[in-house]
Amino acid sequence: MIYGYLLDKAEISTCGRSRVSSCDTPRELYEYPPSEELLNFNNNLSKVALLLTTSEKCLKSTIIFDSEDMDSFANMKKTFYHNCSDIQTQDMKSSFYQILIEQSIVSVISSWECYFYDIFERILNDDEFLAKLTNDDETFNKFLNLFNIQTVYASFLEANQGSIIGLKLGTKLLEKKKINCQDTDHVKDLLKTLFNIKIVEIEPKSWNSIYNLFQDRHTIIHNKKSSMINEYNKEKIEKIASSIYNYIKYIDKRLFIIVNDE
Repeated sequence: MIYGYLLDKAEISTCGRSRVSSCDTPRELYEYPPSEELLNFNNNLSKVALLLTTSEKCLKSTIIFDSEDMDSFANMKKTFYHNCSDIQTQDMKSSFYQILIEQSIVSVISSWECYFYDIFERILNDDEFLAKLTNDDETFNKFLNLFNIQTVYASFLEANQGSIIGLKLGTKLLEKKKINCQDTDHVKDLLKTLFNIKIVEIEPKSWNSIYNLFQDRHTIIHNKKSSMINEYNKEKIEKIASSIYNYIKYIDKRLFIIVNDE
């Protein structure tokens, strides 16, 4: 078993998707074991919460920069900021607030990326899952064509003596960025093609906000000017992060059921 590490084969057979009608637990109440990737995602979101909580302290002026902090900041400016005129010592609180908001946005997207990178790697690395996938010619060929990896897959297979055993397909595709988990279309297409999960339909009203957060994260990382960043505050980021959590929690459960379905 590659997924749902808290259940063994017998337990999955009793309460798995194909036999859920004979299980004592109704489908909607069925408690699945969350993946390690989901637990890591939750941990990453807790760091976002810390950033947002601190940003609110900046707004409420409950963070105090004393004279020693001011001097240290001024000295750092002289050392490696040189004559940076857009950050003044007296603006430390507003600058700190902006940094925390921007880093919250970056961290939310990084949490998403880490979850999907790790979960796709684990599933596509599993020999048993890959055997089932490659035996489904229609789905597997659609997957290869969609990500334009026919030639790459053939070269991986040739280097592994023509065997899928120990191929580690997930690691190879992700390391070569053939699957990019920062790209919402890549995640969306992979989930739909391999697992018939239509991510946009999980919370349709939230998808545009999530998509826009990805675009604004790109703006922040590449230091581009955008007035859109100023529209973010603690409440807005919390709302989007909550929606992302709902998406990933739903997907995590669906992947457990699908991958362990016999």
